Amino acid sequence: EAPAATNAAALQRALDGGRRTVQVTRPGVYGLDRTVWLDGDTRLVFSPGAVLQKRAAYVHVLANRGLAAWTWQTNIVIEGATVDVNSFSAGHDENSPMFGNRGQVSFCRVRHLTVRNFTCLNLHGGQYGFQIAAFENVVLDGFEIRGQKDGVHINAGRKFAVRNGTLETGDD
Repeated sequence: EAPAATNAAALQRALDGGRRTVQVTRPGVYGLDRTVWLDGDTRLVFSPGAVLQKRAAYVHVLANRGLAAWTWQTNIVIEGATVDVNSFSAGHDENSPMFGNRGQVSFCRVRHLTVRNFTCLNLHGGQYGFQIAAFENVVLDGFEIRGQKDGVHINAGRKFAVRNGTLETGDD
């Protein structure tokens, strides 16, 4: 029941620097008001019933730091993440270095990424549920994405598997 800014800051502090496993073990809806950035060598695990819910119009809920910093990250795992977009939509302006990258869970310049049991609900506007770009060795396994835009958006990369999912979106 903490404010969205408090939740976002706490999760970011737990993840900063990588080389760790972070577990969200308490079920509940965790409001967020900004992107939470992941570094390399990170494993982020959510217990059933833990939901990240957008409470403001910003682009990514979870993204790797390389998307914004133009650096590569390796060895990122996300398990059990549920994102409620809460009908918020936002995009980057055309001068942004991230222009065109607009996934709720989004990665660019990443190697060895695994996302398992991902749920994205209430997808709205011009954003995607899951997006990867400039990648190598990515697995998206077990997902449910529902809403009005692309569920899974794949840009240039190599060696990937997208399997065991349900898409109920306006564009997939």
